[in-house]
Amino acid sequence: MKNLFLTLFISISTILTGQSWIPMLKAPVGDDDNFLTNSKGDLFYTAAGLYLKGNYEQGIMQLSQDTVWSKVGFLDKESYVISSAIDNKGNIYIYGSMYIKNAKDSILYDSRIAKWDGTKWSEIQSSKDYYEIDKIVTNSKGELYVIGDFKNFSKVTGADYIAKWDGAKWSKVGGELDSYINDIAIDKKDNVYIVGNFKKSGATQLNYIALLKNDTWSSLGKGCTETFWTNPVLTSKIDNNDNLWVGGLFDQIDGNNNIDNIGYWNGSKWTAGTTAPAVGFVYEIEFDLQNNPYLITRNNTGGGNTSLYTIKNNKYVNFFSSSSNNFNTIYFDKVKNRLYSAGYFPSVQALCYMTYLQLNGGVSTNDIQLGSNIKIAPNPFQNEIKVSLFENVNRISVSDAMGRLITSVTNPTNDIILSTDAWSNGVYFVTIEKDGRQFTTKMVK
Repeated sequence: MKNLFLTLFISISTILTGQSWIPMLKAPVGDDDNFLTNSKGDLFYTAAGLYLKGNYEQGIMQLSQDTVWSKVGFLDKESYVISSAIDNKGNIYIYGSMYIKNAKDSILYDSRIAKWDGTKWSEIQSSKDYYEIDKIVTNSKGELYVIGDFKNFSKVTGADYIAKWDGAKWSKVGGELDSYINDIAIDKKDNVYIVGNFKKSGATQLNYIALLKNDTWSSLGKGCTETFWTNPVLTSKIDNNDNLWVGGLFDQIDGNNNIDNIGYWNGSKWTAGTTAPAVGFVYEIEFDLQNNPYLITRNNTGGGNTSLYTIKNNKYVNFFSSSSNNFNTIYFDKVKNRLYSAGYFPSVQALCYMTYLQLNGGVSTNDIQLGSNIKIAPNPFQNEIKVSLFENVNRISVSDAMGRLITSVTNPTNDIILSTDAWSNGVYFVTIEKDGRQFTTKMVK
């Protein structure tokens, strides 16, 4: 088993070798863009403006082929989408200034937040009440969180900077914060983490990073300490092991000078993402199936184009030697084992505004045989998955295409049979963990 995981690790570490970014769009994409995947593995893209088939389109696009996008829903071209999220049922939520139409091209809603269920729109928040929202996300229960620079959201007293929609009503979240939130991350257990410009919640010192416990904001260690910059923590992301990663422009976290612009919290302590000298401030983080991090960075002055890095052997590795590219966002598609990015990429192709990189070690849709030690079958499956073990592992877990934990078994000693009758049809990922390393494979129901 040890040799198996070592072989897998070495293979995965070569993902940057011999691969090319593939151009997808030759026309500009808008700001505030976002990629989404539903439980079936369908890929969606939302943006303030996307030049599609000779016209600027607003709202939601679905990828029907590798480089072909089609419009979803009925949004007027004057609409402006700022943020989007998808829930466990595949409903897509969008925030912005949306003029929602029906199939007969008449305006139904002038909305700030709306939900698309695949066939029709419904309004969650009307444009009659304006609130400045920066991001919307969902948890595994389908509840919607919004963050932004607002007070008393939807007239709910105390719903400052963050609010939650449970499907019927809005409510406040946690105690009072002294400033706004930059980003929010929700792990597989629905724990809520926030980063931003806040330092306190009531008398509790948070220092820009907080975890929601019993509807109260609590600190993670000492938080972000000794920074020369205001608003130092800009972004957050949960990795495959449920660690919280944070990025930004900071000099240390929890008193650790090695945590420079990128670090992670494992539930009990902070660790540097790398001890290599910082290459610029980090404002977006993503992970692939093998938990390799991908970072969008900009130089510390805030000027110039953005760059995309990964971390290998405690060093930053740049994906492009050219400095002319500009990354708006980065997204890993677990189903296709691809990195997608929107922005401007002249080093890929002239007038290239969206691109993807096919990573090595693509996921299989056959029965999985890992040497003579582990077999996972059948694939595709219907009523059950059997994991045959001939040597102990630390953990077996299953998540859906949206990264939500479905089930897990710790320290299994015998063959495992997972009942899947209640699982919806779609794509799932089985992860085997052993001695600090992991292997993830795709399975389909």
